Formats: sequence, C-alpha cells, structure tokens
Amino acid sequence: MASVESGVRGGQRGGSLAAGFTLVEVVVAVSLVSVILLGMISAMRTLGGTATRVDALVERSEQMRATSEFLRASLDVIQPPPSPVGGVETARPSLWGGPERFEWVGLFPARFGAGGMHRFLLEFDGRTQPGSVRIHFAPRLRGPQAPEWDAIAPAVSIDHVDRLLVRYQGDDDGWLEAWDDSDKLPRRVLLRLWVDGRAWPDIIVTPSAEGGAGPGEEIVHGPVR
Repeated sequence: MASVESGVRGGQRGGSLAAGFTLVEVVVAVSLVSVILLGMISAMRTLGGTATRVDALVERSEQMRATSEFLRASLDVIQPPPSPVGGVETARPSLWGGPERFEWVGLFPARFGAGGMHRFLLEFDGRTQPGSVRIHFAPRLRGPQAPEWDAIAPAVSIDHVDRLLVRYQGDDDGWLEAWDDSDKLPRRVLLRLWVDGRAWPDIIVTPSAEGGAGPGEEIVHGPVR
C-alpha cells in the first residue's frame, strides 16, 4: 500500500514539473522576442529610408535629364547676335551671363509645349539653403529692356542644389566666368551643379545661331575652375 502511495506522490511531483515554464524562462523568452521585434523594426525603417533616398535620387536624375534636354534644344536654334544701329544697341544680346546665371534668346522646343522664339533665364537661387536652379522664360521682346524675371514663375526648378557654376568658352580653349560679347556667341556653355553634396556630371551645350551646327550636348568631367 505504501509503495502505491509513494508512486502516486512521485507521479504528482513529475506532473507538476512538466506543467509549465519557470518565471526566469518566461522573462528570457519575452526578452528574446523583444530583441527580435526591435531588430525587425529597425531593418524595416532602414529599408524604408533607403527606398526614400533612392526615389529622391531617381527624381533628381530625371530632372537633370529633362533640364539638359531642354537646354540642348533651346540653345540649338538661337537668335543671331543683334546688329547695332548707328553704334547703338537696339536689342539685348542673344546670350550673356555670369558665373551663376545666363540669359539667352532661343527657340522654345515644341515638345515642351510652347514653341517659337523666347527669352530664357537660368539662374541659381541661393536665398535658402540648400538652394535651387531655376529656368524662366518669357516671349521675346523687341528693344534692350529685360523681362521682369522676378514676376515670372520659373518653368523648371531643381531643388537641393548646393552650388551652380557656369562657364563660357570663346575662341580659345579657356573657360570664362562671364560672357558679355554682344557681337558673337560663345563656342560652348558649361554648367556644373552640386546637388546634395555631390557633383553632377558637367553639362556642356553648344549654342548655334543656325541650328544643328554643333554637337549639341556633352556630359563630361573637365578641368574647369
């Protein structure tokens, strides 16, 4: 009889040991699950941030591609330099500019919507940081007066631009910081942009007073300062 009771008591003790986890085991399991969940959340945030950065980079790349195509097309057919009358300039130069902006009179590409000869302005706006590059356009005006650019909303705007550098090539191979020769066009115009701390490939366009006379657009890295 005693052996039967001891067997029963032994079975009860064995069942109680196998019935569940100890408090320490539960705490360890919960901690492991928390660490795993935290790692998964961090990984998802990292992937989400990477996707956002990639989308922004792709968007800016598309902006740069569209801008370079627009510049090539609008500078491919440019108004010939105006001839002075009696030594007096009767119209603004067909192309002139400085180190961070330039203005020209060219053919608005029909595929972009308007068509016809227009006056364009490309400029760097550094009033906020980071800055932006903007392209304005207005109908061509007769006479030496400039359009009221401040009153004209930009048709194209590239944001997150740290710096814009514009250079002009004359008859020699050197690059100039400004172009104010009203009698002729520069051989080439170079644009270099820094976007989000990165230098984009140089955009070099060839102004043509006849259309199609030059190689159009080049994307290069050159020794321009």
